Amino acid sequence: MKRSTGLPARLPEKSSRAFSKRMVCINSALAWAVLVYSIYSEQAAAVAVSAFGFIATLGATYMGVGHMDLRQLLASLTPSGGYGMPLDAPPGTQEQPKDFAG
Repeated sequence: MKRSTGLPARLPEKSSRAFSKRMVCINSALAWAVLVYSIYSEQAAAVAVSAFGFIATLGATYMGVGHMDLRQLLASLTPSGGYGMPLDAPPGTQEQPKDFAG
């Protein structure tokens, strides 16, 4: 006997994010190359903070977009009764959630 979970039969296609992954890797490698060159040419004081900030911003942006993608996927899989309220009470409770819509 198959139990219904209330989830869609087919999950949305997962984005590979291959292009953005390559761009983050290439730009990080170039930023590290600039940083190493600036240290070698004794100009690190002018470049080091900017290069480290750029590398950190690239990584944080890539991870932040990935986090938003995951949140959107989870939101699309969660059945809701309006305003993000779940349809069923959480397991182990007798009380139904209140509907604040009226």
